[in-house]
This record gives sequence, structure tokens and C-alpha cells, in this order.
Amino acid sequence: MNQTDRIHELYRRISQAAQDWPPTTLSHYEGQPFKALIAAMLSAQTREEQTLAAMNNLLALADTPEAMLQLSDEQILQAVSPVSFFQNKAKYVREICHRLVTQYGGSVPRALDELVQFKGVGWKVAVLTLAVGYGIY
Repeated sequence: MNQTDRIHELYRRISQAAQDWPPTTLSHYEGQPFKALIAAMLSAQTREEQTLAAMNNLLALADTPEAMLQLSDEQILQAVSPVSFFQNKAKYVREICHRLVTQYGGSVPRALDELVQFKGVGWKVAVLTLAVGYGIY
């Protein structure tokens, strides 16, 4: 088997194995930039199961930045409690939603340099948001 054939075979095997992997939390929010942003931020230093639980809790209460601003701090804190550093991340949820509503009309910016200005959003979270939420790679 030559090198090209080996590469094709390896790709085939990896693709086949990947079909059995469970979806990531972020994959649930393809094309949904706000949800992708919040999920990516909550996922930092957190296991997948905890991120999904927190997102399910939070989205059961509100699913837009405007609606999340109507929640109490305690409601947000309770919803995101499964994730690591949930006290800080609960504050970030509120701050992100506030900025989205007041500065961006409720929409998530499509620029990396704007996203990294949000509290709790570093380069990795910003890139994930753009990739998952907008399909920008």
C-alpha cells in the first residue's frame, strides 16, 4: 500500500470511528451564535456533561440575551452551577447579555477582536463562537 492509499485508509477509519462519538454540547448550537457563545464560555475547564447540563438549565429559563437579562442573578447562578467556576461564569452570562443588548442590538458580533473584549471570552471561546455560531473558520 502506497502512502496515498494509507492516508485514504486512515481517513476512512477515523471517519468511521467518529460516527460513534457522541455530539459535543457546542454541536447542538450550530448556526446559533448566542447559544454557541454562552456554551463555549461555560465549557472552559468543564467536562462536557456538566456544560450540557448547565446549558439545558439555562435555556429552559431563557434563550435570548434579552430574556436572560430578565432572570435574577440567583436563577442564572443556579442554572450554571454544574460548571466549574460557576460563580464567575454566572456573572459573565449577565455581562455578555447586557453588552449584546446594549451595544449590538442583541446580536453576537462576527469579529474576533470584538468577541475577546467580552468578560469570560478569550481567543478559544471567540474562535469556537465564530466557527459554530457563524460557520466562520
